[in-house]
Amino acid sequence: MLKSPSSTTGHSYPLLLGCMSFVIFLTVTAVTMMGPLLVDLSSALGTTIPVAGQLVTIAAATWAVIAIVAGSFSDAYADGVDVVAPDFSKTVAAVK
Repeated sequence: MLKSPSSTTGHSYPLLLGCMSFVIFLTVTAVTMMGPLLVDLSSALGTTIPVAGQLVTIAAATWAVIAIVAGSFSDAYADGVDVVAPDFSKTVAAVK
């Protein structure tokens, strides 16, 4: 059975959902935009292109580890709510 935070706790989190979506968008954008910039990045840092690529890989791996830690942290403070599919009906109704 699908439960949403609003149906189990009486709270709705549209702002939190929007902020989290925006942060995910920025992270993916930051990781994918580094590929075309490797030549400029390597010349600005005075290194070779493979070393600049390793720098980007280290940054992406760090973000991946932080995502796992942040996911565990958010699960610990979810107040026992099992969110499979959030209920956006109240959010859509509030916007209208």
